[in-house]
Amino acid sequence: MTSPETVVTNTASGGAHVGVQAQVIHGGVHNSYHLSPDATPKQRYDVGVNYLRSGSPLLARRCIEQAIARSYDGSEVRFHWLLALLSGRTSRQLSAEEASQLDTLAGLPVARQAGPWSAGIRALLDLLSALRSPGTDLGPPIDAIENLPPEQRNLIVRHVAALLHGSKGARIWEEAARAAQENRYANGRVKRAKYFFYLDPAPPYPREPVPARTSSRDLTAAAAVSAVFVLAMAGITAVLALHASILGLAALLACCAGLGLAFSPWTELRWRRQRQAEHQRLLTPAPGSTARDGAAPGGSRLAAAIDHQLTWFLGKYAPESADRMSWLAATRGFRERLRDEIAGIYQDRRPAVKAVQLNWLVVHEVRQLADRWKRGTLRDPLPGEPRLRPLALEAGTAAVCLGGLLAAFFLVASDPAAGLPALLIAGSSGYQGVRRWSGIVLEKRRAEADKAESQRTYQERLAEYEKYRDKFRDLQPSDPLMAEWLEYDKKVILRQALDYFGLRRTDVVSYAVLETPAASYKRASERDGPWRYSRYKIIVFLLTAGGIREVSYDLNTLNGEIQPLGYRSYRYDAIASVEAGLARGGSRQEFTVHLMDGKTIPFSVADALTSTADGGASAAELPAETDPDALSLATEDATGMRNTLRILRGVAADGKEWIAREAR
Repeated sequence: MTSPETVVTNTASGGAHVGVQAQVIHGGVHNSYHLSPDATPKQRYDVGVNYLRSGSPLLARRCIEQAIARSYDGSEVRFHWLLALLSGRTSRQLSAEEASQLDTLAGLPVARQAGPWSAGIRALLDLLSALRSPGTDLGPPIDAIENLPPEQRNLIVRHVAALLHGSKGARIWEEAARAAQENRYANGRVKRAKYFFYLDPAPPYPREPVPARTSSRDLTAAAAVSAVFVLAMAGITAVLALHASILGLAALLACCAGLGLAFSPWTELRWRRQRQAEHQRLLTPAPGSTARDGAAPGGSRLAAAIDHQLTWFLGKYAPESADRMSWLAATRGFRERLRDEIAGIYQDRRPAVKAVQLNWLVVHEVRQLADRWKRGTLRDPLPGEPRLRPLALEAGTAAVCLGGLLAAFFLVASDPAAGLPALLIAGSSGYQGVRRWSGIVLEKRRAEADKAESQRTYQERLAEYEKYRDKFRDLQPSDPLMAEWLEYDKKVILRQALDYFGLRRTDVVSYAVLETPAASYKRASERDGPWRYSRYKIIVFLLTAGGIREVSYDLNTLNGEIQPLGYRSYRYDAIASVEAGLARGGSRQEFTVHLMDGKTIPFSVADALTSTADGGASAAELPAETDPDALSLATEDATGMRNTLRILRGVAADGKEWIAREAR
């Protein structure tokens, strides 16, 4: 049996790509990137900082510039804008316009103020100035960076490591790599990372109770039978009175009083027997009633999935004192009723609810059953019902029987011709009247009990949902935190790549780290944020004086496990061209490196929104507020694709001369 919490992993060999197993767009638990049209400048700045933390510097810069244009400015704002401009780039990759913006920033008051943010701006500008002047000693500006407070220093090392050259820059980078190794599992990563890929839990809804099924025809028939009974009793009374049968009249009165006394407890007895019969059907369901071959009653896929979940969790949470097979057999009827009830509540909800979003509800109901088993009340059909009044029932029944027999005796003795027909009519109409009125009362009571049970169950489920939702929100990491863990992983991977080729940090003129989806994965995204994957194929390009070293690793983001996959080395003059298209509207993001010998090396950065591997969601099936273009742009920005393309295109255009200029 497969756990509802287990991800089925496909395998692929060679260059095959299996694709997405599950995808999620979060819209409620965290809101790191979404901006409403009337967002304040502060909100735009905060979203920009979140984009920077997520590894999307282009979008970060855009949001921060919008905040500055709306007069939200200061040393902290300008510091983050500067990081967004420089993130992942070398000084040669800055355009003339961007260099002019840096010169303008150097003349602003925020660059001359006291405080750590202004000091960070000055340190970065001094480093860039030294880099643009060949032969200038980089030691003093790197020392200034190293002497910054930890918050500013760590941000600079994370985003502009490509600018930290020389032995001092290498030392700072090595320290950052060691810190990354130490912090990879911080903030409860192993426990929490998986929750990023979980769908948000679906809220509870009250089950619609079945209203009383008493028609006007039923009421009319009961009233008509009662009228006949009253007329017949009036006739019997008249005959007995005409013949002055005092004992007969007394017996008739006792019969009527007994009928009134016994009606309520007799109706209660019928109610209990009805409830017991319903409960017995839960304990011994009809053979073949369980969903088979993945199909539930009505062909509902949701019902079949819920049935699978119920079966699995019933096995998982079986009471310790229970034999597993006996437990599953005893709860089979309850499982089928819960399956049909839950599927009926959620089947036609929009947006569609998936079975995994109801795990909290299934677990809650299973634990309720387990608690009843432990208390010995699983077979109790009437929890909380008032006690039956057997004395009233017995006394009323005795009065009806004895009084009725005596009244019949005196009636027949007084006037057989008139008494017998009246007696037969009264007996049959009385029986029918009691049966019909008790049925109406029982149906009304059933509807009231069903409504009360629906409300009670809903309140219990609502309390459980709120408790689970709060726990879910505490455990589910935000996208910037996922990006932080990934950044640590990439530093560790870069360290492993250097060790694999026997290189020091100073041997590398430039490098690029490319995030691509693995062969099989789950993926999720915050609204307007990039895709995050449960498994990555991380590709590292190391540009040295002797050529390009490429090595790839498999990264499991849930537990941080890193496995080497393979490596390639080629000369600078081996690259003929690099071909890439801008992904939009949720299309697949990829580029191709063409070699001089005619071979091609394809790289896939992100899959399309639609996947044929599991019939994955198309753009039309994503939440209505999701913008496929924003999703593609954020993913393209966060994967390192832009920096990788800049480097490879430069090499393809100028060959070894490009790396020589980079080194200078």
